[in-house]
Order: sequence, then structure tokens, then C-alpha cells
Amino acid sequence: MPSSILSFKDVDNIVKTYMTLQTIPNYVDRTGLLIFRKFFDLCPDAIQLFSFGSELTKPTTTTTTTDHDGLVLEEDDHDDRLEKNPHLIMHARIFMNRLSHVMDMLGPDVDALEESMTAFSINHKRYGVTPVHFQMMHISIVEGIQGMIGDELTPEARKSWEKLGFYLKQLDRSND
Repeated sequence: MPSSILSFKDVDNIVKTYMTLQTIPNYVDRTGLLIFRKFFDLCPDAIQLFSFGSELTKPTTTTTTTDHDGLVLEEDDHDDRLEKNPHLIMHARIFMNRLSHVMDMLGPDVDALEESMTAFSINHKRYGVTPVHFQMMHISIVEGIQGMIGDELTPEARKSWEKLGFYLKQLDRSND
């Protein structure tokens, strides 16, 4: 274990909160899409890194309606397009599978985790993913988990997830 960054308590906090997340129905799709929505909010240019990015950046269609009090409501289909895009859904599932893989290796097999994440980093950099994108994704993961489990992501557990992001960032930067 990278003892200089993550303690056993950190690993315990991370794994327990992930187990809480896993109790939510359809958590893979819901969490994956939420993480990517947050990521695209933080880093809108990253949409173009995906082969299906042009499908997500088409001009939005705005619908204007009036509610029962006479207030004008406007809705666009941007979030709907994200939530229903089959390519993004598949990518979100793959991402969540990868996150589960990290959880499985976090404590017992950190050497394999480091090798796996370093290879992952190298592969993604070929597509134009930068250290900033990795950093924004780490933030999006924590925010997405918070959005899914709410107060069950305690301040201590949140700090542990942030430390995991810092640890993974070190692996990302090792290939610069």
C-alpha cells in the first residue's frame, strides 16, 4: 500500500463508501453518468476527446412552457442527451467497471494497481487526455459519489477519496 499517501483507515473509508454506493439500485449507470456529467461541467472541452463527442455537442433544443402560475419555464435537452446517449452509457459502465477494479486491488495488490493505472494513464494520453483532465475526473468521482450517497460520504471518507485521487495523480504524472 502506498503508506506515504493512503493509510489503512483511508482504504477502509474508500472501500466502505464504495460498498454503500453498490447498494443503490442501478448504481453503475446512475453513478457513471453523474460522474461524467460533473466531469463535462468542469471540463467541457473534454467532450471532444470522445469518439461520440459530436453527438453530445449538437446545439440544444430549448422548450419553453408556462406553468400553472404563469411562469415561463425553459428546458434544454442537453442533460437528456447525456443521459440517453448509448455510447456515453457504455463508456460510463466501462468506467465504473474500472473503478470497481481499483477498489478490488486497492489494499491487497497495490503493485498491480500501480502498473494497471500507469498503463491506463499512458493509453489515455494517446487520445489527448492531460493531467488536468485526470485531476478534473478525480474531482468528478468524489462529487459523483457525494451526489449518490449524500451524507454517508463523511468528511473523513471524502478526504480519503481525495487522497486516493492525489495518489492516482502521482501515477498519471509519472509518465509525463
